[in-house]
Amino acid sequence: MTANKHYEIIIFMNANIIKPRTTSLKYASGARCLRILGHPVRLCLLKMLFEREWSVNEMARELEVSQSNLSQHLTLLKDRGIIASRREGHQVFYGIVDRRVFQFLELMDELFCRDRRSDGEGDR
Repeated sequence: MTANKHYEIIIFMNANIIKPRTTSLKYASGARCLRILGHPVRLCLLKMLFEREWSVNEMARELEVSQSNLSQHLTLLKDRGIIASRREGHQVFYGIVDRRVFQFLELMDELFCRDRRSDGEGDR
């Protein structure tokens, strides 16, 4: 009997995936974007791009990652439309497409990245 209940839940969940409502699609798209942003290297990249455009070589040196690893992270961000590239001679430079990403990064810093022990607030 327990196995049947588990099976029914799986069918119900699969049915939701197959026939999502409009609201579910909107949140699924947001969740995919957050998964892309949810990697420390990609967040560091965006924080760097907050300051200015960077070349691939500069970013690889600064982050101490290989160019092939960096390329994978940049491709994910570029495919999602978060960053764009431009070529100047043999170098490729990256920048943030939508300036609202900066607001998102600032809010993320404020909510999740500050040291709560040093700001006097402690645990909430």
